[in-house]
Amino acid sequence: MGAAWASGINLYATIAILGLAGNSGYIDLPETLAIVQDPMVIIAAGFMYCVEFFADKTPGLDTGWDAIHTFIRIPAGAMLAAGAVGDVTPALAVAAGLVGGTVTAATHATKAGTRVLINTSPEPFSNWGASLAGDLAVFAGLWAALSHPVLFLIAFVLFLGLMIWLLPKLMRGIAAVGRKVGRRWSVPAQVFAQPLELYAGARLSRAELTIELERLGYKRHANLPHPGTFKSPGNELQIYLRSFDFMERHRDAQRISVAFAGKRITRINGESGDIPLLRLDPATIGSFFPSHGEDRIILSPEQVPPLLSEGLKAVEDRNFDEHAGFSIRGIARAFMVNLRAGERQQGGSTLTQQLVKSYFLDNRRTIERKLKEVAMAIILDARFSKEDLLTAYINEIFLGQNGSRAVHGFGLGAQFYFNKPLAELESDEIATMIAIIRGPSFYNPFRHPERALERRNRILATFESDGLIDTQQLTTALAQPLGVVASPTSGGAYYPSFMDQVRTELKDQYDPEALSSAGLRIFTTIKPHQQEAVQRAVSNTLNQIEGDRQIEPGTLQAAAVVADSQTGEIHALVGGRKGRVDGFNRALNAQRSVGSLIKPVVYLTAIESGMHLGTIIKDEPITIEPEFGDVWAPKNFNGEYTGELPMIRALAESSNLATVHLGMQVGLPLIQQRFRHLIGHVPQNQYPSFLLGAEALSPLAMLELYGNFASGGFRTPPKAVIAVLDERGQALTHHPFELQQTIESRHAATINRALEIAMAKGTGKSSPYARRGVAGKTGTSNDNRDSWFAGFDNSHVSVVWVGRDDNAVTGLTGASGALRIWNGMARQDGIDPLTHAPSADLVDIEFSSGLRANAECAEVVNVPIPDYENLQTKPGCRINSGGGLRRWFGSQ
Repeated sequence: MGAAWASGINLYATIAILGLAGNSGYIDLPETLAIVQDPMVIIAAGFMYCVEFFADKTPGLDTGWDAIHTFIRIPAGAMLAAGAVGDVTPALAVAAGLVGGTVTAATHATKAGTRVLINTSPEPFSNWGASLAGDLAVFAGLWAALSHPVLFLIAFVLFLGLMIWLLPKLMRGIAAVGRKVGRRWSVPAQVFAQPLELYAGARLSRAELTIELERLGYKRHANLPHPGTFKSPGNELQIYLRSFDFMERHRDAQRISVAFAGKRITRINGESGDIPLLRLDPATIGSFFPSHGEDRIILSPEQVPPLLSEGLKAVEDRNFDEHAGFSIRGIARAFMVNLRAGERQQGGSTLTQQLVKSYFLDNRRTIERKLKEVAMAIILDARFSKEDLLTAYINEIFLGQNGSRAVHGFGLGAQFYFNKPLAELESDEIATMIAIIRGPSFYNPFRHPERALERRNRILATFESDGLIDTQQLTTALAQPLGVVASPTSGGAYYPSFMDQVRTELKDQYDPEALSSAGLRIFTTIKPHQQEAVQRAVSNTLNQIEGDRQIEPGTLQAAAVVADSQTGEIHALVGGRKGRVDGFNRALNAQRSVGSLIKPVVYLTAIESGMHLGTIIKDEPITIEPEFGDVWAPKNFNGEYTGELPMIRALAESSNLATVHLGMQVGLPLIQQRFRHLIGHVPQNQYPSFLLGAEALSPLAMLELYGNFASGGFRTPPKAVIAVLDERGQALTHHPFELQQTIESRHAATINRALEIAMAKGTGKSSPYARRGVAGKTGTSNDNRDSWFAGFDNSHVSVVWVGRDDNAVTGLTGASGALRIWNGMARQDGIDPLTHAPSADLVDIEFSSGLRANAECAEVVNVPIPDYENLQTKPGCRINSGGGLRRWFGSQ
């Protein structure tokens, strides 16, 4: 090795020092390799280098390997000294080895960030210079020892013993990786919407069902060749339904026909006759992907279309079935193709190498990473079948980014780009997906459709030349547009605000790791068509309000929640004007003064205390001097007062003074106790201002309050989750709706009638739906900062809030802000008018005075009042004294 290496101590110490310098960035890998000229030493060190990387990345193996790796250098140093300097005595050789081994071991420990000899954590990629130098020293010593048989025999026995000790650990490490590849990934929980139910008599037009099918990724096709297709001959729709594993049972793919008459379904027919009730497959609305952002839909080998697997081999790795993890021929072929094209058109990495890079390594283009990639590809190829590796690749490869959500694998990629399952992709769509692999940003079909189309067409030509498709199929495929969805958020959309509620409901039963890795299937209550209708109403109406009132565009915010009036199941939840953007969820987290929305609780408590809607209450100035705090003198919104008025008018017109007088008469403690019973919330404001809504609550909390009225007197807390199934389809938890009677039915009917009148004659009368069988109440907080509306029909209860995030004045009342958004919601979804049970207590009274009257002599409202025969009659009105049943809407 030359005069400069006459001493084994100098040689070993120099290598160790150079390794340490490399660790500090003063010397790079080629310079370190140049220390030893013998090619066999370099090859052996390179092998050791790759194996150590594998060991470091394998849980449970890295510590044992480092122990061996460190201490084997001590006898190796002795061999090196004896081999390099023939006349060194054995004692001096051992001493040299001990010194050199200690220096190298200290270097090894230093770069691991500890002063102990055994490293307990994977090494940073930048610290491999010292390890490589130590490996060179080890194998140089072994190589030199060949000329000293006794020392070589000692070394061989020692090395063999160490390998026997290491082998079980090595196999356990490989098995651990095997389990990881067998399990392969953290599988995020998939979250499903409520499926659309079809039945004869359902209010659904052919056009509306067509929209729902297209939302689910169904495509028009004249022949219905496979599931996920439909056609519309005459006045019906023929659909080839996909199979789906519902909570209760599996449904096979099947062909059905749905007949319509106007805007209703008249008949559903299947292969074996009429079908009374049928559900479409539910939309996937989101997933709980891990903190590192990866999301995927896992596919088994049987779920992978043959064209995809064969197409990947044809385009990315022609020798996949023959090579041992890497391919020299593939590298050479890619080099020639790229050389002829003058650009990079092919890569030399095999599918196995791409899998290793995606799963284990980073994207840095260095010799170091490439060596690791090759070594690990060889190990994986030896351990797993080609089918396993190809399926792993199909499930792992990165295909794009959707905000913070990384799209991995062809299963999720098919949904993301085409809004349909992978099995339904045509040849041109599969080619597009393969095209994206080369560069998900460069070939992003949303941003660079021309690039993606050009590469897709080249891949289709490869399909044809390899016999995967014929010439006719090629011609047809080339004529197709890219066909991706209009935007990454089209189709099975992600609804972050609703997902927040799902997460809240599950957090006490499932830890984040289970949600992000155990492959759970979560069935929820959301109805995507209603969610999107509410979101449109929020966004469009805010734009209109800002334009009409010359408010700075984009400054208003809103939240809206819609639930089933009988079960509390949330059908739509909007947390802001931009519904598909993660951020502050105002529906759940905005705590704002609710204003007059709280007044029905005051009037309900009064009714339960023996009063009725015709009871006369004061509407005059009042000053309250609490024991602690400032003097409070509330005013009516318009600054006027009438002196006295009946309860029904006071609630309908939202009189502040009358409500305070009533509340003080009934008693604030009793009203707050009633409020707490209705929603389980302990009021924070213990002052009389609570009577006018000086209490901060979220829209979701107000939905729960009004759910008591909408359900006819039952508390049904809002819920988003129906059931959770494990990855095998077994139910883990069911989430039935809760039901607790909170209001007697006669009192609930009374307050609901009052809220109907509030819509027809009070603060809600500006709505075009005010007299269509809707009950509701507007609300405005102090200084017009918050605008509220809560209302319900026979099917749904809704709450809308409008305001600003900085809590500045908006100038909006409940009627001019939130009610306008609700109008937009009703315009899209329609109204299901309230129905009422017959009652013998209904009577006509004058709206302004509360006196008994009729439509011939006064403006009357029909309300339930017990013992109404004792009511005073308005002078000049002739009233029939007979009782009997009356209609709810006999007069207004």
